[in-house]
Amino acid sequence: MSKSNSNSYYSYNNEIIGIVAMLSILKTSEKISFSKAMLILPLILHDPTMNYLQRGNVRIKSIDQLVADKYHLLVNFNNRFSSMLPISLNCIYLLEKMNHISVKDGYISKLKEIDLNEEKLGKRGMKIYKSSYNMRNILDASESYLYLQLRVEL
Repeated sequence: MSKSNSNSYYSYNNEIIGIVAMLSILKTSEKISFSKAMLILPLILHDPTMNYLQRGNVRIKSIDQLVADKYHLLVNFNNRFSSMLPISLNCIYLLEKMNHISVKDGYISKLKEIDLNEEKLGKRGMKIYKSSYNMRNILDASESYLYLQLRVEL
């Protein structure tokens, strides 16, 4: 997918696919901090990163391993973080309004069990879902350490 202008990038990475990504992560974890949730979309909706993380033979144990093994996937992470921030916030808002999540005290908690299967998700959705297992391990680090390693400028 060419992302030559902001409209095509937005139509490719929109709230619907962002909701799939967030629900995929919440399927593997009951609760996630708001700060960590902001990192999900810039990581998992980046096609090269998603394609790497969803491979069956890839087992990421930590953010350190991803940085050491695949630094090139993170070079422009701060730009992706900034551009995905409004979509991330919208996804959380929509999920809360649909009663799939609860946002309280800086944490996002899953309220309903989520049925994610290949028929419903399609090809890209399944890649995102498969990536969620490695994403869970990446997000195990503290918020401050993740933001430092990913070079996020606030």
